Amino acid sequence: MAQINRLTLAGNLTAQPSLRKIGPDEKPVVEVGLAINKVWTDAQGQTQKRTTFVDLAVWGRSAENFFKLCGKGDNVLVEGELSLGEWVDKQTGEIHKKHRVQVRAWSFLRKASKRAAAEVVEDLEPGDEGPGYELIPEDGAAVDVDEVVF
Repeated sequence: MAQINRLTLAGNLTAQPSLRKIGPDEKPVVEVGLAINKVWTDAQGQTQKRTTFVDLAVWGRSAENFFKLCGKGDNVLVEGELSLGEWVDKQTGEIHKKHRVQVRAWSFLRKASKRAAAEVVEDLEPGDEGPGYELIPEDGAAVDVDEVVF
């Protein structure tokens, strides 16, 4: 029986990404939320909107690039797999479970603002741009979206 665990999602980052190092080997990880908006017109002709929030985890070199290049509100495309984390609350002993997407690849679709994009570029060291990072043209035209390799 075939089984597939692969997701492709596009949405806006809900917060400024923060980078942590975990485990004895201090592996880099970014955990951040993604908001995915769905807009439709109902039977009465009214515009409706529903937002789905998804937790993301980006690991390793990809996490470091994500942290350097992404910001709150950025529109990104992520590809990964759904995972279920489980832990015990040390104070109550209660078992908690949480789904999140383990991101394997990501791409920019659009920066939240041109000013934010310019600030990111100023903070980069030579060679840190990563493949596929481009500023949005002034006219708002589409930009090439390349996968960031990790």
